[in-house]
Amino acid sequence: MKIELFESAMCCPTGLCGPSINTEVLRISTVVDFLDQKGITIKRYNLTSNTKEFVSNKTINEMLDKEGDNILPITIVDGKVEKKGAYPSNAEFKEWTGITIETNKPKKNESGCGCGETGCR
Repeated sequence: MKIELFESAMCCPTGLCGPSINTEVLRISTVVDFLDQKGITIKRYNLTSNTKEFVSNKTINEMLDKEGDNILPITIVDGKVEKKGAYPSNAEFKEWTGITIETNKPKKNESGCGCGETGCR
């Protein structure tokens, strides 16, 4: 399986740079790391630092020429464009890989405040 993400120009792939945190890029970084631990490699290409991959990929090059860079990010799975204009959801990653994406959401206690099992302090 080959998954490739062609992303907009950005200074770093984590979403932690700049004046505010990009939570969607941070989520994708987390998902990519998680899937890598499960043996699924996802290649990420940033328009700023991986221009060669954008130019050499005929499909990406043609899409950008016709539609502009507002269609980024583009996700290609096994050579087929599966999504454009947004990052894949965790459900889409599961559909393609068969792996459920585990997230570390805080557990809510009975009061619903989100403090976890130990309660608020």
